[in-house]
Amino acid sequence: MQEGLRPKLVDISPASYNTTVEQIAAAITDETRAVIAVHTFGIPMDVEALGAAIKSQSSRATGVVHLIEDACEALGVEVRGRKAGSLGEAGLLAFYPNKQITTGEGGILLTSIPEIARKAMLLRNQGRDPALGWLDHIEVGFSYRLSEMNCALGISQLQRIEGVVRKRQQLAETYDCELANVETVVRHPLTSAVGRISWFVYAIRLSNEFSAHDRDAVCRSMLEKGVATGRYFAPLHRQPVVRALGHDTANLPNTDAVAERIIALPFFNELSGAEIHQVCGALKESIRELRRKM
Repeated sequence: MQEGLRPKLVDISPASYNTTVEQIAAAITDETRAVIAVHTFGIPMDVEALGAAIKSQSSRATGVVHLIEDACEALGVEVRGRKAGSLGEAGLLAFYPNKQITTGEGGILLTSIPEIARKAMLLRNQGRDPALGWLDHIEVGFSYRLSEMNCALGISQLQRIEGVVRKRQQLAETYDCELANVETVVRHPLTSAVGRISWFVYAIRLSNEFSAHDRDAVCRSMLEKGVATGRYFAPLHRQPVVRALGHDTANLPNTDAVAERIIALPFFNELSGAEIHQVCGALKESIRELRRKM
């Protein structure tokens, strides 16, 4: 939007929380210039199949359609054996403190295309060209430099990423076991046919008998019991800035239905089995309390 592009949003699949190759392919027109594919919650999207579909659509459309991979929640994800972030023309990883590993703030852009790499390096450093003097700017750039201290923190954590991914899988399995018999809770499968999950959060969904108001009541009740939760994520088409610019996409029923019922439960590397038991106990009791009032 900052570059004057007009977003065209597509719906998700409730089974994966990602959009689908078919929905993106159907949304491509002669005006489409780029597709951003997201691995939501660290659940892999089939970017490999999406790339093939985009190539097929590009041959029939006017102009090339570029593929950008949003792997900001997906460090450690694999798509058919390939690392998330490496499947598009450019990929993005983020290292905010709630991610699998952190640099405190910041992220990286991955690409194997020299032209994109050069452009990104110019833009992140106020438009400076390393081939010229320090005071020579050839682009209107930005200050997107990540400090050496932040990078050192990230590199040290990257050495243990495989252990982090395994630990988070174990935590997800513990949650799944605790909630297996709760009929009012929809759990995401622990594995994906597309590739390896790298759990960014552990999010459950209340069944369709509940409304957004009910979900908020459950979250408030859990907080009263000492358990904080997150309402991940607010749909893009409902964002005030998107609506203000006239880019509102009204017909995304799956996105709306999921967003109204989803709850992100506490999830971090040092979470214990006893704490998960406490969280799930608070969730079950909060749902029981709500149902008694319904």
